[in-house]
Amino acid sequence: MTLSFFPILLLAVALIIVLARILTRWMGADAPANDPERKRILAMVESGKITSQEGAELLDAMGKSSALRAQDAFSRPDIVLLVGVGLVVLGFFLPWVRVRFDALVGIFGRSTACQYGYHVGAVGWAVLIMAIASAIPIFITPSRYLYKISMLQVFLAILGLMIVASLLISAGDKLQVGLVLCALGFAVEIAAAAAKFRQLGK
Repeated sequence: MTLSFFPILLLAVALIIVLARILTRWMGADAPANDPERKRILAMVESGKITSQEGAELLDAMGKSSALRAQDAFSRPDIVLLVGVGLVVLGFFLPWVRVRFDALVGIFGRSTACQYGYHVGAVGWAVLIMAIASAIPIFITPSRYLYKISMLQVFLAILGLMIVASLLISAGDKLQVGLVLCALGFAVEIAAAAAKFRQLGK
């Protein structure tokens, strides 16, 4: 890894951390404090109509049912996960590494080209398929399987990030923007799928 590449990598890592913080806050935004159902349950507990235990159970059930009701529309984690998939797809069609062709040095001089995701073979296509497969359940999953499917989404995104990380390490100073976008996309997918998993588990 050359010295000129190090500041760019440092800037990219700092940008990813800032973006992750913003996305995590946005995805984890709670329901508004002036929710009338929530206020009514708290008033019933204060007036003694129900016990605090029953109030806690009602609030818990209300949180779970609202999480499931929200599945009729795209939730915030779903939108962020789709953005992550979009980044991986974009990265797949951009250059991953620079490649040198030394075979014809004597005739034409040294030539350089770029290798894209679809040139990498099975590994490149596996990266693309894992990203897309983690987004498909958003459109077709029945509500009773949401918890398990969100676990599968986290697993696929982590697996994809591990493959891309190994390619990033082996690329060294030949690294191009496509691999970086793929890594960023999988990191965004992990954050979104984990946030959804946490919401459904409450």
